[in-house]
Amino acid sequence: MKPKENTIEKIDKLFEKIYATDLDEESIRILKTLQVHLHSMNLHKAKVAYFSLIKSKLNCIFELLNSFKTDESKKEIKELKKFL
Repeated sequence: MKPKENTIEKIDKLFEKIYATDLDEESIRILKTLQVHLHSMNLHKAKVAYFSLIKSKLNCIFELLNSFKTDESKKEIKELKKFL
């Protein structure tokens, strides 16, 4: 069973908001890889928490970018590699 459409849609909207900011190419590449990975996952109960964690991290990154804390957001994005 694939993740619920509304879960993926919400996460995709966060990705799009982040892509609209002034991110470097490496950060965008990491995020796009993660986005593709999330779309290919099957949803099990254990993974619901995984999706929630990713969504929380993306919200944090978006807030950092809106606060012009680019270096901190890049650091958070690089930490997302562990989810791949």
